[in-house]
Amino acid sequence: MRLRESWRHFKPDQVRDFLRAGHEGRDHPSRSKTVELLEGMTSVLDVGCGTGVMFELIRERRPELDYLGIDVTPQFVAAARERFPADAQRFREGSLYELDRLPGAFDAVLCRHILEHLPDFVPAVQHMYARARRKLIVIFYLPPRPLRLRRRRDPRRPCRVLPVAWPDSRWRWSRCETWGEATWGLEAPIWAVDLGGGSMSASSELVRRSGDLKGELVERAANLISERRNELAALMALEVGKTRLEALGDVEESADLLRWNCNEMDKHDGFTTPMQSMGSPGEYVDVLRPYGVWAVISPFNFPMALAAGPSSGALVAGNCVVFKPAHLGAFTGLKLYEVYRDAGIPPAAFQFLSGPGSVVGEELANHPDVDGITFTGSYEVGMGIYRGFAKDYPKPVICEMGGKNPAVVSEKADLDKATDGVLRSAFGYGGQKCSANSRVYVHRKVYDEFVRLLKEKTEKIRIGDPLEKEVYLGPVIDDNAVATFEEASAEAKKNGNVVIGGDRLKEGDLARGNFVQPTVVEVPLDSWIWKRELFVPFVSVAPYDDLDEALRLANDTEYGLTAGFYSEDRSEIQRFLDTIEAGVVYVNRRAGATTGAWPGVQPFGGWKGSGTSGKAGGGPYYVQQYLREQSRTVIEE
Repeated sequence: MRLRESWRHFKPDQVRDFLRAGHEGRDHPSRSKTVELLEGMTSVLDVGCGTGVMFELIRERRPELDYLGIDVTPQFVAAARERFPADAQRFREGSLYELDRLPGAFDAVLCRHILEHLPDFVPAVQHMYARARRKLIVIFYLPPRPLRLRRRRDPRRPCRVLPVAWPDSRWRWSRCETWGEATWGLEAPIWAVDLGGGSMSASSELVRRSGDLKGELVERAANLISERRNELAALMALEVGKTRLEALGDVEESADLLRWNCNEMDKHDGFTTPMQSMGSPGEYVDVLRPYGVWAVISPFNFPMALAAGPSSGALVAGNCVVFKPAHLGAFTGLKLYEVYRDAGIPPAAFQFLSGPGSVVGEELANHPDVDGITFTGSYEVGMGIYRGFAKDYPKPVICEMGGKNPAVVSEKADLDKATDGVLRSAFGYGGQKCSANSRVYVHRKVYDEFVRLLKEKTEKIRIGDPLEKEVYLGPVIDDNAVATFEEASAEAKKNGNVVIGGDRLKEGDLARGNFVQPTVVEVPLDSWIWKRELFVPFVSVAPYDDLDEALRLANDTEYGLTAGFYSEDRSEIQRFLDTIEAGVVYVNRRAGATTGAWPGVQPFGGWKGSGTSGKAGGGPYYVQQYLREQSRTVIEE
């Protein structure tokens, strides 16, 4: 249904209500910011002009602008003409689908609070693109759920994403920011894009010119993260369901990642190395230089750490960053943007975009002015970016993807330590970690005792509101995660044995959320459960007879992110270390069989289908990936 069909008929009292609401929200910061975005424009088309509130502001603050407003509702147009009789010709009845009928051209096209009412706003955006010469400004309400643009807004539903209109190759990003609560109690994000005027790469000169300050500013950002850790952790817990401990750990890891990357640049003197001369006097130097514009696409499960690590690596190397967080962790990502901004990082050096990955992420991955990209997420999406990012010439791609991470328990293991480690890595944050322990191979001689202990400890896990101090397991992220859990549970019930768990929790307050039981299952080794990354609190266990067999099973996966081993025999430990195919390995670790890496302690990166570079975040070889080598010879005779 088109806008004209759904909004055409309004009663007089409804028009009065819109007039009143518009007048009350006249001086809201989002409106003032919209007027600021029109600086330098000579003409503007206001799509959905309503009763003329924006015209009133523009007339006061940008009187030089040639204004034309259109609206599909004739009563609104009539009300605007009545309010401004001397400018009545500036208001017309019309639809955003009919912009091609308007005479003339416009420097800017402005659209406020319309697109969220459309079932498919792509054609509308395309129509507005076609009429804007220099800038398109779109203002949204946050829809209640990603990609479900409703006709009726419901302020009681949690807001998850900032949807954005995606530019084609002619458009350049300008800014994407949010300003407080709007008149109707919802947040009003603004999305603006600039047309023409050079490439994104040119903005990286801002960072290069402040070369000596890069580390200082990022270090300052690290300190701000630590200062704000309680606020940031609370928001993260509310947004993605982390427990207090998990959220605080994510925040502090972010600060340490920034500090580590700064230290790497300092320790290597900015990666400038004097070289040997060949007779002629002069300067012989090898340097590493930035690429230009670097895109960072981060996941929901570590919404700050897995954004802070790559973004700070790119920044200290001298690149500009375009940052797109997962739409389920957009607000935490926005807080990271605020940290960088408050630390003094130039606005053009770190830019924030939000929205669904299939829209905004795809645009970043295909934009010709993006010189490098770091993606953290699924294997399927990561491999798609890896294969398709470079078009005309090779460009750097860093993809950190999934994991199907094994733990191997020897007959010589401390079973109390092993079950603690498996439980924490399988069920911490609901198994929603790419490093989560989802496969366990236990020597047959100790298998029954291991399973008994693991079941006993799992029974004691407290499930509930992650904001409560005593809760260990909160909800999984969304309905899709619940569906994955139920599918795996059904498979185990049909073809194997559920040791403990296997059901969604539907009693009391838990029935209102995505709460599932921590689950341990026994299934045949040819079951898909052993192969597929689930991202839920679900672990499969199986016995083995020979350590070589166990290591073969552990390596029998397309992934190679983390792995754990439990044995008190040093020769067995060495066999594991020499044989396992994973980027991060742990031995006899009670705190987590496969999880818990920390910058400067356990660099984090994967092999095989878990990572494209073989270099690990928080390690000594990470920052160099955001730089390219240049040999310099300056002869002085």
